[in-house]
Amino acid sequence: MTPDAFLILCRAARDSLALFLTGSLLFAGWLAPRDLGIALSARLRKFWAWGSVFTTVIVIATLPAEVSEVGDGWQDAFSPTLSKAVLVDTTIGQAWIIQAVAGVCLLLLTWRKCGALLSVIPACLLLTATALTGHVRMIGMGAMFFQAVHLLAGGFWCGGLIPVAMLVSDTRKKKWDLSMQMALARYSAAGHIAVPLVLLTGSGLGLNILGGWPKHFTVYSTLLILKLGLTSGMVCIACVNRYVYVRNLRQKRNITASLKYLQRGTIAEIAFSAAIIAIVAVAGRMDPTTLSLPTN
Repeated sequence: MTPDAFLILCRAARDSLALFLTGSLLFAGWLAPRDLGIALSARLRKFWAWGSVFTTVIVIATLPAEVSEVGDGWQDAFSPTLSKAVLVDTTIGQAWIIQAVAGVCLLLLTWRKCGALLSVIPACLLLTATALTGHVRMIGMGAMFFQAVHLLAGGFWCGGLIPVAMLVSDTRKKKWDLSMQMALARYSAAGHIAVPLVLLTGSGLGLNILGGWPKHFTVYSTLLILKLGLTSGMVCIACVNRYVYVRNLRQKRNITASLKYLQRGTIAEIAFSAAIIAIVAVAGRMDPTTLSLPTN
């Protein structure tokens, strides 16, 4: 396996874990009512603990691959000189340091059961450090900031889907209680901010990287359009969930059917999220101006 392919796999795995860790920690620690948050934290604790372990291991494993990309392949992976150069002289190295420190902190906090309120801080750092890498670093600090906002909003939206799916599953087995209703209402209200932020920052950054709407489609621009299409699909599902099924639950209409379709819609959103992360992992290693698609 080439270093580039290894980095694509690592980025997909790392970003998936960071996204879902951040969102689920935010949901349990900040959105859910206290008692429900404690119950969710107890159920998600193993996921958080082992997720932090795997994320930290993946982050550590990416450094030799990044060094290999600078050098002449895997034979230079553990070169002290090149490793120092990557860590000190590149934004990739700076991002790696932040992610490594954040990963270790998250690992310690989750294994010591310090709670979602505290653990979410290193999780957010782990997620947003990616803004220092990739194509946005060529645009400038403003683009990096908006990329960080994009990642945080996406983390809240996509990562929060895991506890939402858990709550909907629970509700299908027992009574629809006030704390669950309150948690979903808060998630929905915050989603009215997070979803537009994801769309606006993602579209703006994509157009900036491409220099406007592409005149000639490349693999990179096609992947961005596919990402936009999947995100739009997620928005449609989220709107149906929010304005049809959640409203039915509030008004106590068609509860059984609404819960069933709400659960299916939430699972579909999670699947779309995973596909988007995979697309971003591949696109992030591409040159936006090359790799043209065949015209016939």
